[in-house]
Order: sequence, then C-alpha cells, then structure tokens
Amino acid sequence: MTTLITVYNFLEETIMAKKSYRRGKIERHRRFSPGLITFFDIEEIKVAAWCPDDKAQLPPTQVHLVFAMKDFPAPVVLRFKSPDTLGVLIEELAHYRQEVWPDAEPLDLNPNGFS
Repeated sequence: MTTLITVYNFLEETIMAKKSYRRGKIERHRRFSPGLITFFDIEEIKVAAWCPDDKAQLPPTQVHLVFAMKDFPAPVVLRFKSPDTLGVLIEELAHYRQEVWPDAEPLDLNPNGFS
C-alpha cells in the first residue's frame, strides 16, 4: 500500500514537485490556495497507542494523533496503522522543523530519551 502525503510549503512560490520516498510518495506543493484551507488554533495535542480491545490487554496496533482545536466541535484524530505511514509524517515534520527553525535544538529520537 502506497501512502500519499501532501505537504504545503507556505514560504516558496515555485511549482509543485513530487518526490519518491522509501516509505511512500510525497507531493510537495509550493503554492496553495488559501480558500481551500481553514485554520483553527490547536489547544491540545495527544499521542497515544491504541489497543483493539476495551481493556487494553491486547498489544497496541495503531498510533493515534489527536488534535483538540478552539472553536471546532470535536477532536480530529489521525490514525496510523503502520510504522511506515507514521515514519513518513515524523520525517517530514523533522524536515520542515529544520527548514523553518534551522537554529533549533537538534531532535533526540532515541527511544530511551522519552519518559
């Protein structure tokens, strides 16, 4: 299964570029139409492992990324059902973090660094 992630870069005004990616396909749009997007302020972000049973006795099978937004009626949940789709998002976020904030402290993706 191929994952397609569309990434909008608000800073450049060049034409769309496509990039092959080891975990899926990335489309980078260098221009976007503001009329297609509505912005909401994010009040809270949660990340959780999801288990298929009600008592969480089975091993988790998905990662959920939950956004609670101001003036939006319900949380928005992104479900990741494979490590590859989650990996694409993490790597793209890291790419844009470096592009936008080049002087930011480097990321520590060592699993032992998380508590």
